[in-house]
Amino acid sequence: MEEQGYIELRIENFQKNLDPKDIDIADIKSVISDIETFLYPTKEEKRTRPHVSYDIEKGSAKHKFFLPISAVILFNGLTSEIRKRDSIDFLDYKRQEVIDKFQKIAIKNGLTIEFNSSISQEPTLIIDNKSDFQLIYSKIL
Repeated sequence: MEEQGYIELRIENFQKNLDPKDIDIADIKSVISDIETFLYPTKEEKRTRPHVSYDIEKGSAKHKFFLPISAVILFNGLTSEIRKRDSIDFLDYKRQEVIDKFQKIAIKNGLTIEFNSSISQEPTLIIDNKSDFQLIYSKIL
């Protein structure tokens, strides 16, 4: 069995008083769906993806996804590269769309979203009201 790790989205409001009980189930469903799409953007990848489990923890709202370490490394690499380039233009459309969605939610609701993992001591990416990632690909219909 492959080694397991986790990825984490830590969501805070500006008042730093967000708690998991403040999060609506529709928002939780959206976060879960968006992370799945970010990790496995195609139908084939979703169909063959490994088992992914989920937990929400205190400490603002920490959304934790437990999955094989190879997926954690992919997530860590992509989010680190976004931070390094300060751009999402190298990502495929579906991944750009997920980051754009998180950015819009952060700006609209006054949130900070930190992307963390079990293999990194520091957040690999932070999205907040100062983020300015531009969606560049138009969806091919």
